[in-house]
Amino acid sequence: MKILKLLAILLVFLISFISCKTQDQPPVPFVSTGTDLPEYRNFFGVSWNGAANLSENLAYAKQMGYGYVFYMKGMESDPLSDNLYFFIESPDYAVFSRYVDASKSYNSTDMDFYSNYCSLKSNDPFPNNLATGWFANPTTFSVVLDYQQKKVVDWVVSKILTQVKAIESVNPKFHFGGYAWDVPDLVGDFWPKYRGTDAVSPTTLKYWTGGDFGLVSGTNVHDYPTRSDGAAEFYKALFSATKIKYPNFKTIMEPYSIYDQWISKVKDRADAKLIMPDILAQENREVTFLDDSRVYTTYGTAPLIDKEHVASTAPANFTEPANRINAAKLAMNKSWFNYFGRTGGTGDMPTYGSMKDVPARLKLIRVLPNWENINSTPITSRIWNGLVYKSPNAYASDSAISVIQPKTGKQFIVFLKSTAVVDLPAGKSVKSISLTDGLFREATDAKADFVITSDNKIKPLGSAVLEGCYIVNF
Repeated sequence: MKILKLLAILLVFLISFISCKTQDQPPVPFVSTGTDLPEYRNFFGVSWNGAANLSENLAYAKQMGYGYVFYMKGMESDPLSDNLYFFIESPDYAVFSRYVDASKSYNSTDMDFYSNYCSLKSNDPFPNNLATGWFANPTTFSVVLDYQQKKVVDWVVSKILTQVKAIESVNPKFHFGGYAWDVPDLVGDFWPKYRGTDAVSPTTLKYWTGGDFGLVSGTNVHDYPTRSDGAAEFYKALFSATKIKYPNFKTIMEPYSIYDQWISKVKDRADAKLIMPDILAQENREVTFLDDSRVYTTYGTAPLIDKEHVASTAPANFTEPANRINAAKLAMNKSWFNYFGRTGGTGDMPTYGSMKDVPARLKLIRVLPNWENINSTPITSRIWNGLVYKSPNAYASDSAISVIQPKTGKQFIVFLKSTAVVDLPAGKSVKSISLTDGLFREATDAKADFVITSDNKIKPLGSAVLEGCYIVNF
């Protein structure tokens, strides 16, 4: 008995000692094996709608099963970020103050930075020497880093990796997932003046300097002959440095047109494959890139991208038919439908300040191709006749949208007409039906608002349920 007591005391001591030592150690960083990652092509990219919606975005992403989100400042301090992965959008813009207001005065330190690290259009006094990027208003414009200088490339790569480390240090459960770029172009995103109500198009450095190059200030040296070469060196340097610590990181690029604004610009470069993203997403409201053979042509020894790694973001489509057609075509090609930066604000799409304000039909149709892909719905079981999309896991017509959520098996349905009839999974009985809130979370019991037929179909009892999202549990 004495021996047993001594052993028990020793065991307690060892447990206490190990516990104390563990508490003294910093959190162990997450290191993925690469097989336990969520599907990175199914990303939630809304990030430009203000910090007030930070928790909303996280809550919606988790409810919808998104594993990857676009980073918004402060997300790492929100517990809802646990176990999610984050993309930093335009990481090179995120590490310095990119806007210059020509109507304000600047100290010598700031003027020296902008004049020595950013693309120059002339030798005029600051700020008239700076090549102008996107204008926020008539006097405030974005500057563009001068990637023709190796020192600038090295500086920004270091700054980006420092930012990634800082975010992860606040919440080690919020994991770095990769980078994303809006309207990427090797020649740079330059604008000659404020757009306002005028028809102003983007330009290049050639508009000011006569070629694909900026001017040099003071003792600076251009290590790369063109702005395009410098931008390519930036991508290669960033990808290479990031891969050392984050071997599973991913990249997204969203040109307005996949072929015209990206593939055509890089296809003849010897380093084309080295600067290709993992996902090419098109902002244009059409999905014609799915049928554009030039996107998938072999350049060099292999195609630069395939249909399973392209996506549509189409923030300018509001109407039900346009979204249904796009979603169906994407699903038929195993491609993806995502948000990038915003939920709308161009074309016929209103500007929505919150995901709660986005109509349920627009939210649900956008996950249809993604959930079909993640559910591994056989391509032979995906049927599209130009009006109705149907498979064992999804349905979309002018009367209803329905998709089975991966992993949970829950069926999300939006009824658009009171005459709609939607199939339920064969062999399963309905446990509950809930009306969701604006973030698609189950909120109110709604089973009494529907009829379940003997052949396992669901029908609304009236028009009161139209345009809301309902979740069926089995």
